[in-house]
Amino acid sequence: MNNSSKSNRFCNTCNKEIGSSDVICPYCGSNKIAVNFSVSDGFIIRDSIGTRKFPKNSKKWVVETFTGFSPSGDKIKHPKGVKKARIIDKENNIYHEKIIDIETGNITRDIKEPLSEHEHK
Repeated sequence: MNNSSKSNRFCNTCNKEIGSSDVICPYCGSNKIAVNFSVSDGFIIRDSIGTRKFPKNSKKWVVETFTGFSPSGDKIKHPKGVKKARIIDKENNIYHEKIIDIETGNITRDIKEPLSEHEHK
């Protein structure tokens, strides 16, 4: 996150900006001081989507897809997470997963194989 803050002090009587250490307005002598303080915070929006295909009258899915941001199980290797695209297709015996490091953009994993031969790693 990217945090920043800013403050300005003004005389409540003459509305002139005064210094940060002034307790009395150097312009009019008033001790009524207003402080405007603003804080801004940056953030990152990450999204992902997953889908499942179910045959008619079945509670078991046959195709599952996922694409988008995913937190990494390896916080040392990928502290900011990864972009993941995965297809598990039981109908056509397909497993495809591609993982890209968010920081570097490097492909860290790209697997295309028959689902029947896939071992979860």
